[in-house]
Parts: sequence; C-alpha cells; structure tokens
Amino acid sequence: MNLETIKTTVETITNQKIDKESRDRHLVYARAVYFKLARQHTRYTLLKIGAVVGRHHASVIHGIKIFDDIITRYESEYYKIYLDIDKNIRRTTGEKYNNPMLYYRDKYAQTLIKARDLQRENIQLRKQLINNLL
Repeated sequence: MNLETIKTTVETITNQKIDKESRDRHLVYARAVYFKLARQHTRYTLLKIGAVVGRHHASVIHGIKIFDDIITRYESEYYKIYLDIDKNIRRTTGEKYNNPMLYYRDKYAQTLIKARDLQRENIQLRKQLINNLL
C-alpha cells in the first residue's frame, strides 16, 4: 500500500485536505486516521509518513496516540471511517489479521460503536415520548 493512496482515500472520505496547516479538530482527527492507517499498513518510517502531510515524526506519534485514546473511545464517526478504509485496504491487498488480538479488538470496537448509537437512539425516543405525553 502506498502513502499517497491512503492520504487521498482519507481526504476523499472526510472531505478534508489533511496536509493543510490547521489545528481544527476535524483536521487533527482526519490526520490521526491517516497516521494510524499508514503505520498499520505500510513499512515506512514515521518521518516519511509525516512528510507526506507536512508533519514531523513526533506529530505522527502524537496523532496515533490521539487515535488510540480519543477517536477509538469518543469519536465514533471517525472510527467508522477508519474501519471502512481499513476493511477496503485489507480487501484489496488480501491482508489478514496477523494478531488475533487485533481482530477481537476491532470486533469489540464495532460492537461498542453500535451500543453507543443505540443508546443515543434510545435517549431520542424517550424525549419524543415525553414530548408526546405533554
């Protein structure tokens, strides 16, 4: 897999230019998704991964930490984007999970996202019910 292909895919799906000089949250999260995918599916150095989007190797490390700590827990929209791109990359390259732990971690994350979506839907339905009763 090629770094430019991963970058273009993330930019297309998120509708953001991730090499733009900005600290806006949506750009930081989109870059974090790119960093995680690039690190996971290529053997390029952190310096090379960062250079594609005009960042240093330390920014790549920080972006991966943002992905692991924030996006996987709180930003289900960006995590869904990551899962979709990851699935497409695995399909096109024929790559399988090398570590069963990664497979089950991703399954757990997908289940957690579904549970959060159902919880939000439940809250909205409760609000509608209360409004209809009043």
